[in-house]
Amino acid sequence: MITTVTLGSITLTCGDLRKPQTLKISQIGIPGRNGDIIQSMGKNSKRIELSGILSGNNKDTDKTTLEGYLNTTQTYNDGVDNMTVFVENVDIPTVGGQPNHYIFTINLIEYIQT
Repeated sequence: MITTVTLGSITLTCGDLRKPQTLKISQIGIPGRNGDIIQSMGKNSKRIELSGILSGNNKDTDKTTLEGYLNTTQTYNDGVDNMTVFVENVDIPTVGGQPNHYIFTINLIEYIQT
């Protein structure tokens, strides 16, 4: 499934977009009883994994800009989620050693300012 997302000022076409989600749960023992209960503690921040191919006339500029996003907060929009994210990882190697042909893998974490 090909999806278009906006990260900061760049629009990316992603061949793979994953949003694994895990709940925070706490297992609580019951004093004086045999057993325990499990309580929901809300949800962790969303994690988003983007991957695809950089293409278009601006791919070299986009590569440089995306690498500059590492360890910063950026706006993110995929048509479903519109939020601020922390850019945890950016990996943009060349394809087959050919210059100006890039694939990308970007890991994002939902950023909630407290």
